[in-house]
Amino acid sequence: MTHMINRRLTREAIDRLRPHYIRRISLSCGDILGLFAKVTIMMNNEKRFNFDDMMKLANEDNYNLTGLSKEQFDHLMTMLSTLNLRNSPYRSNRTAVACLLAKMRLGISNRVLASVFQLPSKRSVSSAIASTRSELVTISFVPIIWVLGIKRNG
Repeated sequence: MTHMINRRLTREAIDRLRPHYIRRISLSCGDILGLFAKVTIMMNNEKRFNFDDMMKLANEDNYNLTGLSKEQFDHLMTMLSTLNLRNSPYRSNRTAVACLLAKMRLGISNRVLASVFQLPSKRSVSSAIASTRSELVTISFVPIIWVLGIKRNG
């Protein structure tokens, strides 16, 4: 009998798992509420589209937003590493570049981009795009985009 199907444990295999020992602890109502509060904070801090931790970002999501694969996005960031793009309290330089690419690719409003990238306001998106664009003007950005094959609504 196999314990895995399609790289997942079967129900029978899960049912056969047993702990080595059981440790009983008492939790007060306050302890449980504290645990829920910590989990809530942790979940609220987790970003849906996190361009700083590419392991948490699906390649398909990256492509749909920016027009680049994760590898291409990393390559672009390496090419842009000499620029003066700085992190702000609300976003990283990687998020700023992703905002600009998403704006160019999708043409959506800054308000929608603020929601997608979990930024505080459309003004913060506008600032991120403007600072990124002004830095990119100093290099041959358009040929980079052409070489990487970014297509609008593609």
